[in-house]
Amino acid sequence: MTSHKKKNTIIIYTTPHYMALFDLGRLKTKIVTLPLQEMVKQFMENGLENDICIMPFVSQYKNLLSTFRSKHLTGPVIFLSDEPVDASILYDVHKLGALLMDIRNQKQDFFRLFILFLLKNQQAISHVIEEKKSATESEKFTETLHQTYYQKPLIKDAAPAPEKEPAPLSKEKDIRAVLAEALEQPEVLPFDMLYDEKALYDSNFSFNFDVVIQKEKRQVSFSCMAKLHSIQVISPSTQKRVVYFHQFHPDFSIKLLRRRIMQVTREDIAKALTLKGASSHQAQSIECIFSLDNLNRTCFMLPSAKKDDDKIGFIPISDAFIQSRQYFRIEPSVENPISAMVASIFSPSREVKLVDISERGISFFSEFLFKKNSEISVFLTWEHTKIVCQGITRFSVGDEKTGKNKIGVELYLHQDECARLRKYVFNCQIDIMNALREDYT
Repeated sequence: MTSHKKKNTIIIYTTPHYMALFDLGRLKTKIVTLPLQEMVKQFMENGLENDICIMPFVSQYKNLLSTFRSKHLTGPVIFLSDEPVDASILYDVHKLGALLMDIRNQKQDFFRLFILFLLKNQQAISHVIEEKKSATESEKFTETLHQTYYQKPLIKDAAPAPEKEPAPLSKEKDIRAVLAEALEQPEVLPFDMLYDEKALYDSNFSFNFDVVIQKEKRQVSFSCMAKLHSIQVISPSTQKRVVYFHQFHPDFSIKLLRRRIMQVTREDIAKALTLKGASSHQAQSIECIFSLDNLNRTCFMLPSAKKDDDKIGFIPISDAFIQSRQYFRIEPSVENPISAMVASIFSPSREVKLVDISERGISFFSEFLFKKNSEISVFLTWEHTKIVCQGITRFSVGDEKTGKNKIGVELYLHQDECARLRKYVFNCQIDIMNALREDYT
């Protein structure tokens, strides 16, 4: 009777960003997630020959790969880039037994399944090597994987039992039907396509817009919730519709939206009704976030009509984009300010003024230009609370008004510190609501 040994566990080494971006936690294997430098260190110290490393592309990739191979880390190394890379580099990385992928257009499910594909290959290779106990076979399998990343039965013993092939598709319509299942889900859906979705009526819609607090003479971001009430066609020629919402929370937010309606001109409405793909940056537009098919989507709407006393109509003026932002952002409280300092290996510690904050991120203005996807240390202080954590810059752009750079940082926090930040954001929202009630009620 043949005994089957349990396949070796292949460990994936990666950063928290890629872990979340591609939802790698769904893979049934051990995953080590650390900031880049710590992750590479752990990979070099504790990694085994068939483990997988997923990391951002670095210009010194040749040296890094040479270092990995010198430590017998012969498993797949996957470099990820969100910027264009010269084709010659792609080929060069491939020759060195690694892979370089452009993640700007990679879907989450595709990348996760690709990693699953590699895992199965690595597990099969480990299993065969154990059975054969042959260094020659080990080198052969590793080299083959590096050259192709293509699943083949490398040894007859390792090949699965052959399955009966299904009958070939002979009709063109059958072929089209099969291929239709493989069509990727678009990142952008025209809002017109969503009108018949029953799921819309079960969603909680979140509206984000700016409001001026009169007593403090400052502009703040405000968020409220509502339920979809009805959808009505108002322009048969263009099939444009007004989407009506009700049950607004907090309750006084409907007064703020009515004031916004008063600021919308006939020209604004005419533009929204006649122009296809009208600009989502119209002055009075409101960001709307809702859930559909387990994905958060965001679009921009123009508040344009009041129906009864508890319903407000909106005209969608943009498509529905997949919403990458998971946490509500808010301007720090005036009554309970929060101070922030940032530092990196390229920049000494410096105090910065926060533009907004969420439980998982901050943005601020800086004279120093932090590069995108660089690691920084963040120090946050308010009242009797102090937090020190690591962060990754997610955007870095120049601001014409201030002449400085606006930097957005994703924070990696312990769950206890995340809870403290969440409470601070919640209290900021309460402060804004109280101030708005005083001004508008």
